[in-house]
Amino acid sequence: MREIGLVEDGQEMDTHPRALENKHLDTGSLMVRIIDGKVLTVDHASGLRVWDLQKNGARSKCIARVALENDSQSAPTALALDYTSDTGAVRAAVGFKNGGFRIWKFDIRSVEMDGVFLKILSRSGSGEEGASLVAAAYSHPHLLTVTEDQALSLYILEDKAASKSCTTSCGDDVLKAPNRAFSTGDKPPTEIMSTRLITSLKSQTTWPPLSLSIRDTTGTVIASIAYALPTYSSGWSVGLQELHISHNGTISHSRLASAIEPGFHPLLSPISSSAGNSPSTSSSAPNAAGPGRPPTNPRPSSLSYSHPYLLASHSNNTLALYLVTSTLDHLKIGAARTLWGHTSSVSGAHVGVRGKAVSISSGGEELRVWELERGLRSRRVANEESVRVRGEAHTTGTGTDGVQTTSRGDWIGFDDEVVVVLKEAEDGGKALVVYDFT
Repeated sequence: MREIGLVEDGQEMDTHPRALENKHLDTGSLMVRIIDGKVLTVDHASGLRVWDLQKNGARSKCIARVALENDSQSAPTALALDYTSDTGAVRAAVGFKNGGFRIWKFDIRSVEMDGVFLKILSRSGSGEEGASLVAAAYSHPHLLTVTEDQALSLYILEDKAASKSCTTSCGDDVLKAPNRAFSTGDKPPTEIMSTRLITSLKSQTTWPPLSLSIRDTTGTVIASIAYALPTYSSGWSVGLQELHISHNGTISHSRLASAIEPGFHPLLSPISSSAGNSPSTSSSAPNAAGPGRPPTNPRPSSLSYSHPYLLASHSNNTLALYLVTSTLDHLKIGAARTLWGHTSSVSGAHVGVRGKAVSISSGGEELRVWELERGLRSRRVANEESVRVRGEAHTTGTGTDGVQTTSRGDWIGFDDEVVVVLKEAEDGGKALVVYDFT
């Protein structure tokens, strides 16, 4: 999509869709990101893999891989990346069903040749039911995680010791042996990082869907969680909490904001410290509109926050765009702008760089690319402000791209050249399809 220009109302964008060849795809736990023209996927069966997106119709191929443990509690449930473009260094944090996480480091520019994955950290989970790590954000050395039982944790990673590295390739023998250990010698790799827990919070109102982010500002680092928020009379809204971290690794202050209209109130109190005995919430929702009163605003099907844009998708064929204002003095979520254009329920949306976003319908048949800057100019934005992506997809393969989960389990995301979608194949399986705009 290399500079996607907006088109006149009714026009569509043709692409060159393709699927990544892979017979070992575990779509039940698949997560995907795209970095510097390469694609990272992680799933329980095949582990963490790097794919090269071949151009001119050539088949994309796996160029490096490292295996995961094969027990049921080690199924991956979250993926977050830290990328240093100057050096090509990638740190991949993978969260697991048992609430633990591991971090690998590699060079995105040389991994095809050296196959080196350095496991720099491993933190065990509790293994308790409902403690699955469901989302993460990573900006080294800070890692933000949230579990299924609504526990939000902020860590700082610190150097520990020197380490050995893991190496592997992506041959068929590797794919047939997910338990195989990959190392340069007989000794297992030694982790070089340790974690320090900065804070742990317990939620009473962070209803899913959730979106985590970490960003650097002058003099501080801001970790954020965006969440759905039920209200008494107006249905569902969105909320945001910021944790401001000083450079010495302490929380300087925390603040909350919501998009609730004046006169309406949330059903529950905001996030509180887990040092007390705050009850956790379940994934079921309260009656947000009160007894006998249908909700005005539907519950979001997905949330994506990349400052200053907060984007929510809905089952009523629309998206809601919020502009977040964050200064030294206050945090504010502006009024929602409605984005129109989808002709069916929207299951997911993802905010990318430079104010662009991608959304997908529940059935996966309608994909739209949005220019969010234009979306803020009016309260209601019609479909001429988006581009509908068209193209028939191949139905065999696995996938690619910067992504986010939807209520149907689809993954979507994009960079300046490709969009990736997890779709249902003709044989009832799943295919991770890459839409190439180059």
